[in-house]
Amino acid sequence: MKTNDIAKIGLLGFLPILLGGFIYLISRPKTILLFDWIKTIQLEKETDEIREFFSSFHFSEWIRFNLPDLLWVFSFTYVMLIIWKGVESKTKVFYYILPLFIGIASELLQYFNQNLGTFDIKDIIFYSFGFLLGIIIFKTTNQSNNEKQITTPI
Repeated sequence: MKTNDIAKIGLLGFLPILLGGFIYLISRPKTILLFDWIKTIQLEKETDEIREFFSSFHFSEWIRFNLPDLLWVFSFTYVMLIIWKGVESKTKVFYYILPLFIGIASELLQYFNQNLGTFDIKDIIFYSFGFLLGIIIFKTTNQSNNEKQITTPI
């Protein structure tokens, strides 16, 4: 793996996860698992201060509930594409579609078992957009120099 690939994983792999986590932190109820982790690492006071600061902001429902889903599937997909780039293996297709599969499977499990969460068809749509966005951005950011010269106007 090249240094450039590691930088891309940092930027497009972890930054979307952090953004999704931040959306959860400032806009979701304290009953979700994230707040158990926060309690474990003893950052409740700091978290409460951040939540208080953002309490007057009103985010639309899709930002609060669906955007974090898009972000983690995008991130996961992009990282899998980087990791498996240039590897000749039939197995890599499994890893490419794994993020989308996990997202849709988790939503279907919620449909059949309400204790696992609330089924939302919009989540499946956002998982799909995240998956496609990961592929599009991967293809865009990993063109060879020759391809870039061909597509760049003079």
